[in-house]
Amino acid sequence: GVRSDMVYYSNLTAAGVTHHGDVVDGTTVTGDDETITIDLAEVVGDELIVTITSYNSGSFGEADNTVANLYNFGETKPLVSANLASEAAFGTALSLIRFFKEEGEWKFENVSMTLGSSENGLEDIISKYK
Repeated sequence: GVRSDMVYYSNLTAAGVTHHGDVVDGTTVTGDDETITIDLAEVVGDELIVTITSYNSGSFGEADNTVANLYNFGETKPLVSANLASEAAFGTALSLIRFFKEEGEWKFENVSMTLGSSENGLEDIISKYK
């Protein structure tokens, strides 16, 4: 397919997706540093890939407590959890979750695949998902 839109720290919204800001220094005392809300009923297209990049150009393994979680709205137990420091220690870009439509219904799969280790992980994602 063709990428129709991308949400990241310089473009915080697209149909059905809202990025609620980026805490780049890890200073959040409790809870998650960053949150993205996804309403699949509003998403345009039949596929949505959630990716993660390292903001400071260092690998995920260089940061403390780099964990990514996917929650169903209103629930506290993650559907998917990935420890980036171990699963993508040398990477700066990671494809985490792939949502896709099958017979008209949204489904998801845990991808947790390192996409690259360039200085700017966002470039790795753009190259992968043109």
